Amino acid sequence: MTQEPKLLLRTLTGSRIYNLHTEASDWDWRMIQLSPLKWIVSPFRDPTTTSIVNEGRDDTTWELRHYVKYVAKGNPSMLEAIYSPLEARTFCDPIIQVLIDNRTKLLNNSAILEAHRGYASSQVKRIACADRVIGGEQITTATVDKEQRRRKAAVAYIRTLYQGASLLRSGDFNTWLETGSELREWLFGVKTGAIELTEEEFGRHQATADQEIQEAFDNAPPREVDYDWLEDYLVESYLTGNKSHQ
Repeated sequence: MTQEPKLLLRTLTGSRIYNLHTEASDWDWRMIQLSPLKWIVSPFRDPTTTSIVNEGRDDTTWELRHYVKYVAKGNPSMLEAIYSPLEARTFCDPIIQVLIDNRTKLLNNSAILEAHRGYASSQVKRIACADRVIGGEQITTATVDKEQRRRKAAVAYIRTLYQGASLLRSGDFNTWLETGSELREWLFGVKTGAIELTEEEFGRHQATADQEIQEAFDNAPPREVDYDWLEDYLVESYLTGNKSHQ
């Protein structure tokens, strides 16, 4: 009998859970699945991640073991999935609910700081790349696309650092940015082009966000990943999940 992976979580992520979306925004879906135990112990398989991007949809599926490994490293994109609001989840298996209920056991302050700064740094490189094209006298479709990517990268930089700061301070973060709040209105204005994104404007917000996450790290209560709990959780998940999925 051929077994297929068991779906554990399907949740919306991205701009639509941050209140930074427009009508044209993609629908970013993230799934976590549990592979058959045979796949996990087999030396001939390596179930990790699959991604499908097509016509306004961005679907990414993570294998549970792979997912837990990178969340424990503070990966901000992966953390979104288990910190997404309840209303964003269209499916949530009891197995993954246990992880959500114990998600603070996956947190390590140094890993969060390093991963969020690393992600933000990658956005700065995208901005710099776009800046070499923006400002030319001839405005082409390619130029406009690069300007949009530049703005999107700037928003991702600032949002990610504030998200990391919130996580360091409280072990939690609210993905939804309230309409009317200073941060949300600036991010949304930059994204949509309502606010001019000059080098000085970005630099000012960049410095504030950098200071925000550093201060949050300096004052955060001690947090270390509970690897023993996570390993026990994974063993139990694969045993019970595969039994119920037969």
